[in-house]
Amino acid sequence: MATVDVLAVVLVARGIGVWLLTTATTQRGMAAIPAMLDLWTAAGLLRLSGSASWQRIAAAAALVAVRKLVIRGRRLGDATVVTTHRTRGR
Repeated sequence: MATVDVLAVVLVARGIGVWLLTTATTQRGMAAIPAMLDLWTAAGLLRLSGSASWQRIAAAAALVAVRKLVIRGRRLGDATVVTTHRTRGR
């Protein structure tokens, strides 16, 4: 296994660690998902820098797409919660 691949695995493990630590301390697992996905995206891009194959390009592109969808969904969810709380308070 190349050094780049080892570093990518370390980044993935760190992402899982960030999620576990945040979930354990705040009881809000969704709060750490963007940070975890950022680390996973970094791992995918790091693997892509080692040797660019179509499989690695597809994996990195899929990670970026999932990250964008999750972040957009969280923003929409947060806006819905804020709107709901404001309308209930009136």
